[in-house]
Amino acid sequence: MGITIHQSPTGYASAHEEVWHVVESTDKNLTGFQYVYDIYKGAELLTRVKNSPFGVDKLGVLDVGNIVRSSLDSFNFPAITPNAFTTEVTLGADVFWTEYDIRYGQVSGVAEVSGNLASGTYRVYNNYKRSRWDKATSNIETLGGLNQCRLLTNRPDESICYSDEPVVLTMFVDNAPSTKKRKVYADGNYITQKVYNVSGNYNNAFVFSYIPSGSTNLIEVTAEALGNDVVTQSKKLNRKCSKYETHTLVFLNAYGVYDSFTFVHGKLMMSNEKKKFEQMRWQLSGNQMVEKSGAVYNESMKTYAVKYKEKMMLTSDILSTGEYNWLSELINSPQVYYYSTENAEFYPVQITDTDYEFKDDRINKAETLSLTIEFSVAQNTQYR
Repeated sequence: MGITIHQSPTGYASAHEEVWHVVESTDKNLTGFQYVYDIYKGAELLTRVKNSPFGVDKLGVLDVGNIVRSSLDSFNFPAITPNAFTTEVTLGADVFWTEYDIRYGQVSGVAEVSGNLASGTYRVYNNYKRSRWDKATSNIETLGGLNQCRLLTNRPDESICYSDEPVVLTMFVDNAPSTKKRKVYADGNYITQKVYNVSGNYNNAFVFSYIPSGSTNLIEVTAEALGNDVVTQSKKLNRKCSKYETHTLVFLNAYGVYDSFTFVHGKLMMSNEKKKFEQMRWQLSGNQMVEKSGAVYNESMKTYAVKYKEKMMLTSDILSTGEYNWLSELINSPQVYYYSTENAEFYPVQITDTDYEFKDDRINKAETLSLTIEFSVAQNTQYR
């Protein structure tokens, strides 16, 4: 009696896809044989699943994706201060990833279940893989190595940023003792911020933000791990000035963490919902019905309240193929915020566009991207 584990999640696996477990028992040919899977979240038994051998090799095959996805927590945008990495926000268990245990067992006929013949602890991440047709943007990679450190973004290696608008990025830190330092900096002349893996046990994602200022036009944002060796990854930001007012959106990207993009023009619009009632234009005067009159002409239709939402059409600068592919994550993101430079706050918005066309700058002419956002909070006018 024994069970061999052939397949289970490894590396940077997504919880939003199929999460396959394949095992094989030495007793698979017994009459009435079934595989048994006890799925735990910590000490809590989430569910027990039994299934019959599958295929000519009589293997145990189970997709636990829909089970473990329920363990992921939703979360709101972290309270960061968008100036030179001064605030670090850790996204950890059940937000950036969730962990679960499976104890593999078996049963045949009317016998009692033989449980925990093999077991394992697995981790899946709150991310999604890009479309297989999107060849220009890499799929989420397997991250490993004691001193691994990575910027979690599909942003092209070289892109554009604008003065006084934040660049929001997230850094991944792999398992390492707390003595291993991680360093994040945007151009050596500006800021050097040391980031520690404070847990010492778990993978972490740190959200940070940087507002370009000063006179340097080429800014290099680098994630660096310091330990037995040095691992770095960099993104180059070309700082530009826009002749229009710029607008930055912060969004949850394909990695399940935060990214940002700045548009160079915005046109404000409104949509409203009006509550009305209608009354007669006539009134009884003596023994006759006469039309209501006066210095102000009578309103037979009255609006007594208006609820409205603000919308904005945003337009980007000219984009490269890599930027178009990356920004498909913005269109598909379930969580988007608009950054206000006036009060340094983030406002939740919805992207109302539903279609997105990929562009290839080798075939299409250079183009911009326009989209419409709607602020999630409705406003009320005064009542009359």
